[in-house]
Amino acid sequence: LSCALGAAGPSRHCGGAWPGGHWRPPGVLARAMAMHQTLSGIVGSTADASQRMDKFTELVKTLVGTHSVPQLKELVDCMLAEESNFGLFARPVLQQVADQMDKLKNSELKELAVHTLDKLRGRVVSFEEEDFLIRELLSEVLQAEGDWSEAAKCLAAINLETGTRCRTPLQKGEKYVKIAELYLEDEDAVAADTFCTRAAMVMHEVQDVPLQLRFRVCHARILDSKRKFLEAASKYCDLSQETFGGQICEADLLHLLKCSVTCAILAPAGPQRSRILALLCKDDRIRSLEHYEILQKMFLER
Repeated sequence: LSCALGAAGPSRHCGGAWPGGHWRPPGVLARAMAMHQTLSGIVGSTADASQRMDKFTELVKTLVGTHSVPQLKELVDCMLAEESNFGLFARPVLQQVADQMDKLKNSELKELAVHTLDKLRGRVVSFEEEDFLIRELLSEVLQAEGDWSEAAKCLAAINLETGTRCRTPLQKGEKYVKIAELYLEDEDAVAADTFCTRAAMVMHEVQDVPLQLRFRVCHARILDSKRKFLEAASKYCDLSQETFGGQICEADLLHLLKCSVTCAILAPAGPQRSRILALLCKDDRIRSLEHYEILQKMFLER
């Protein structure tokens, strides 16, 4: 689609037909024409590419500063139109839009991000970094709304394996663990397991201690959600007894211990559960937990 107005022009009463037969309401068509004229004015103002880019950057900052989401959407449309006269500037301008987008209100960011991602569909290979940044921002907004599943799907659509940009094991691991955590918040253990498995393929190359902890906790939570209580209790117990160089606060370690106790109580009877119960009862912190008496009675087989 071209951002230029069709030869016949808009109807005075019914809006106008965009090239290709797409009808647009009068107000939308007027904004599109105004944006096209603005962009054409920038391109025609100078032959210097860097000066043009400076003016495009200033335009984006102005539109974001005034929270002009409809105009920003028209800017995106013009840049990504199939027969656009501004294709040469599409990537750097969209990069500016992505960089400035976090200055918008959550509702505005969501509207612009959804619109931009829709326009990028099928063309992500040419705009991988922009797609990456916008999806991260949109996911944060969805998390703020408590829409865990959609936030996870938003990040899951990022191409981390076969894209043109090489991602480090740390970047891949962090993203896969985050997606798994989001699916767990939505109680979708199956989807969480898929991304935890992907994370496992790169975590052996990751030295980041907090991320390693998040990955291991995520794995334990998945086992817990799948009702594999014996394995989950063992994982939680191991995690609760590690100090991680003082990087994990005592309250979090105590919470992991509590999870281990709960899973041990729910686990089927047998030698393995007896070993976990014995290990837990030796931990001095166990006395402060609410299920201590039940655990003690099970251990003593009363």
